[in-house]
Amino acid sequence: MFIIIAGKVGIGKSTVCRKVLGLLRVVKHRCGGVITYKESDGKVIAEDVLTEARMTLAGLNGDYQGPRVGKYHLNPEGLAFGVDALNKGAGLPLFVVDEIGPLELAGKGFANAIGLINGRESGGCLAVIRTDSLQAFLPRFDRLPLVYSVTLENRNDIPLRIGRMLEPSLVIAEHDAAARGLAFRESLQASYSSSLRC
Repeated sequence: MFIIIAGKVGIGKSTVCRKVLGLLRVVKHRCGGVITYKESDGKVIAEDVLTEARMTLAGLNGDYQGPRVGKYHLNPEGLAFGVDALNKGAGLPLFVVDEIGPLELAGKGFANAIGLINGRESGGCLAVIRTDSLQAFLPRFDRLPLVYSVTLENRNDIPLRIGRMLEPSLVIAEHDAAARGLAFRESLQASYSSSLRC
């Protein structure tokens, strides 16, 4: 299941994403990827969804020497941190990408997330995209996502609906991963046992 949370700047897309994560973590689903948010001083923080480690992704006033995106300057170390979080999280039952936008359309930032989304065979994927970038991204995905548009009127109800939509695919992915692990352990045990007989 591939779901996109879409909406205008400042409408609460990342907040909705964070609430969905919270709901799914309560029932012990494994989640990975990156989620971003703004602090009161204007800095943008990247959080590794798996480890909950954080690093500054961008700042105002030329705090960092990375590329400029709107009024922000990217922190190259923060960007590398976010890309690493995406790579680590891509194989988990729920893969989260918050947010992809104009920088990624230009092949920069978290652009690797598009390939990671397309490479997923099971589980859930939750991506945050601004409404004004959505049409440009849709052709880049191998499958058609379910799009939830966040508004002031619905943003409190959407997290539960998205969580309910994602959960069955996460249960299946976790079951498949457990079965692959069991098959691997049985194969390893059989190889070990046959080597003892030789």
